[in-house]
Amino acid sequence: MKEGIKIDEDLVLCYGDHSGKLKLQEVIAEKFNASADDVIVTVEACMALFIAYSVLLEAGDHLIVM
Repeated sequence: MKEGIKIDEDLVLCYGDHSGKLKLQEVIAEKFNASADDVIVTVEACMALFIAYSVLLEAGDHLIVM
């Protein structure tokens, strides 16, 4: 089993940064051997869904979310 991500206790997480708090992006990127530029952190599912459908859908497509 993989160990979880450890976040500094003094890292304040709140609304504001559209692609996520840079420090949190760096922690996640390091865990997965990626660049912080490749990590997007969203608050709840609504922003993640917006990103997914704005990238994947084209004019005339239909999306049903339950």
